[in-house]
Formats: sequence, C-alpha cells, structure tokens
Amino acid sequence: SDEITLEVIFYNDGSTDGLSDFLKRLNIKGLKVFEQSKQGVAAALNLGITRANGEILAFLDADDLFARSKLELCVRAFLNQKDSGYLTHRLEGIDAEGKKNGIIYPGVPHLVSGWCAPDIFDNTPTRGLAAPSSGNLVRREVLKKLMPIPCECQRTQDAHVIGAAMLLTPVIGLNQVLGSYRI
Repeated sequence: SDEITLEVIFYNDGSTDGLSDFLKRLNIKGLKVFEQSKQGVAAALNLGITRANGEILAFLDADDLFARSKLELCVRAFLNQKDSGYLTHRLEGIDAEGKKNGIIYPGVPHLVSGWCAPDIFDNTPTRGLAAPSSGNLVRREVLKKLMPIPCECQRTQDAHVIGAAMLLTPVIGLNQVLGSYRI
C-alpha cells in the first residue's frame, strides 16, 4: 500500500523543562509522549524503540533538525531498495542559535552504499562512514537484531546502532543534506 502513517515518539529522560506537558496538551494525532526518571540516552532510546510501531525508525536528537523533505525522500529510498535495512544521509552543522557553521557530516566525499562489512573492518572507526544519530534510519527488523542498546553507551548509542546495522544489512547512502546537526 502507498499509505504511510507517521508516528512521533517523544521520550523525556528526566528533563524538568515542561516540554512533555506542553506536548501532551497539544493532542497531536500520532504523537506519543513518554517519560522516565534520568536513566540516560541509551535507556531512553531502548524504551522509545520498544514503544514504536513503525517499520522504519528515524532518530532525532533533541537539539537537531530534520529538513522538510527528509522523511519523504528516505521512505521513498527504502521502498526502492527493499533489501536495505539501514539508511544514512548528510547533516549540516549548526551552532546553538541554529546558524550554519559550514561543516557537513560526515566529512567523507561519498557515503557508503551496499554491503559495508568490508569497509567497517578496513576503516575503523566507523564514525566516518555514516552521519551522527539524526542522519540515520533503520528498519525495525534490523533493530530487533541489535537491541537492546547497552546502557553503558551513553555517548555512543548511535555508534552502536550504526556499526551493528552496517554489519547486518545493505546500506542506503543518500549524499543529500537532509537535516542539521547542532554543535
């Protein structure tokens, strides 16, 4: 079917800034708001993934931004490459105020595509092969194989997902900038 349903999972990991209450009051279709006491980003990601219903999961860190066309272009790419379970795209760097800093992530000339296990073993660390967290989407069937993300990965939870996904499935590398990565 060509019908696509968007589900947004917002997971508050102990923040007291009031955003959770604000989002709940908005009553937006497809928005689910969850809260937990401060346990760290890996625990929040694990719980958010278990509560998501979608076939394709996209990650958005709290201070990053998606381009308006990101989800449409990425879903289309997955529909065109049904054997691929992981997608990465470029992000532009922005500062705290949202001003572009001229840096594109990752800084490699071309993103990887296809079977990437040889690249991962030949080019360690893998961080240069894919975008940071907000530039990645993963099919649920791939995520099931690498869950749960170890809670010790508080600053590297995205590296766990990226590295493991690249070993499990062919990759779609979109060289377009489809979001912003706040530094």
